[in-house]
Amino acid sequence: MRASLSRHLAGVTVAGILVVALAGCAGGSDAVSSSAVAESVTVSQVAGDGTLLIAAMLPGTTDDSSYTDAVEAGVQLAVRDIEASGLGPAVSLVLRDAGTSTEVPEGADVVYFPFLGEAEAPTGVVVAQVGDAPVTASDDFVARLEAISPLLEDSRYAAESYDAVIVAALADLVAGSDAAVSVGSALPLVSVSDGYACTSFGDCATALSEGESIHYVGQSGTAERSADGLAVGDLSLALF
Repeated sequence: MRASLSRHLAGVTVAGILVVALAGCAGGSDAVSSSAVAESVTVSQVAGDGTLLIAAMLPGTTDDSSYTDAVEAGVQLAVRDIEASGLGPAVSLVLRDAGTSTEVPEGADVVYFPFLGEAEAPTGVVVAQVGDAPVTASDDFVARLEAISPLLEDSRYAAESYDAVIVAALADLVAGSDAAVSVGSALPLVSVSDGYACTSFGDCATALSEGESIHYVGQSGTAERSADGLAVGDLSLALF
């Protein structure tokens, strides 16, 4: 894995399709030990195009429009933190109004649906969902969000949006690929119970580059391995 990670950190990234949604119910179970993870997790290797293209389908003109600023600020802050670390994959962020169109932008690697609602989730991709109990963001985190969105009045779902992007990027690093099947298969390795507890993308990426296992502690909670993939607070990610 370390050889694959070294190639990735050098800029040789690969791409698949990752769909992230904030809808429905989420759940998780306790993280498992690193030895158990190693025995039960096989990371798939599928090549891609070298850039992690994230299409964020904002609530916009939908019934959930009041959360638009928070969701947008959350994903933008996550991408900025990944880029600032100098350790992540090349990331390109595209923002779309889900109230206007739910069509996935061509070439998207990550499709982030803040509120998927009754729409049918696509198969063969990683889907992230969150329940109806968003966490209360910390004052420090809200201050960072306001630096991006000065008129932000409601920070609900910003933490979950931030963590969805960070977790996807960390799974990308673990897998050495951002193809959906690779990211999905690597999700449990973002939460190794006796791994290094890291609280930022840069901190986690540094640990991975040094060959350590990690246990991500995000803005919306501590990452825990679930039956299907990974959960961070009320946020869950799994390969469908």
